[in-house]
Amino acid sequence: MNKITSLIAFFCCTIVLSSCADLDPLAWTNNDAFITTRIENNQVTYGVSLYTRSNKQLSSVKSTTPSGDEISLSPYLVNRPYEFTYDTPIGQMTTSMPENGTYTFTSIVKEDDEEIIENDFVSDVALIPTTIDSCAFDSVNARLFINWNQVEDADYTIVFLINSAGKEVYSTNSKTSVSDTTQYISAEDNNWLSSDFESGSTEVYTPVGGETLTVQVSMFKKDENDPDGELLQARSIATKDFVWKESIAETP
Repeated sequence: MNKITSLIAFFCCTIVLSSCADLDPLAWTNNDAFITTRIENNQVTYGVSLYTRSNKQLSSVKSTTPSGDEISLSPYLVNRPYEFTYDTPIGQMTTSMPENGTYTFTSIVKEDDEEIIENDFVSDVALIPTTIDSCAFDSVNARLFINWNQVEDADYTIVFLINSAGKEVYSTNSKTSVSDTTQYISAEDNNWLSSDFESGSTEVYTPVGGETLTVQVSMFKKDENDPDGELLQARSIATKDFVWKESIAETP
């Protein structure tokens, strides 16, 4: 009887361990390549943006352009390498469209060096950046007032504030309808971020009177082949500097 019980226990453990091994998910990646536009020196400039997300940590991600050039993506968070990104540096953006065609992503899984290769197609669709008409601090109501123009063909908008170190310290964190062209921001809002989140800090940013921040109004067009997903076809970026708590707001 004891031997039978032991055998049953052994087989049960074997099945459990085998099941646990089977539950280990296969590594996957989502990859996105799209066109980003900015206004520089009163001209529309173009660059390419690349993004990879995985369910497992990656040791590296590279993308090959349609002409065969290789681009290395960087982890969004160094201590959590599940997301990798690349944006054409502002100084390297040009007045010509980036290469259209297939961008090939090669990701290496950290735990076992598995190689995952996937493609994404970049078309010639781009968004013209909006114009920020007003960006001023309303000292009476202690809040920032931002107003911009609607952009044709955009699907949604996200507003960011960026500090002098280039860190995103505020995000509306939602896909605002493109018909909404006004945003109010106060120090009490719940959308302030940690300016040192890469180190794991959860302390949210507190704006200081007299500091210069940058408003970034980003507009996005979804990939027509993934209308309900997260893939993008284009993004436009408009920016404007302001001084927190020292500007006199125009009447909204």
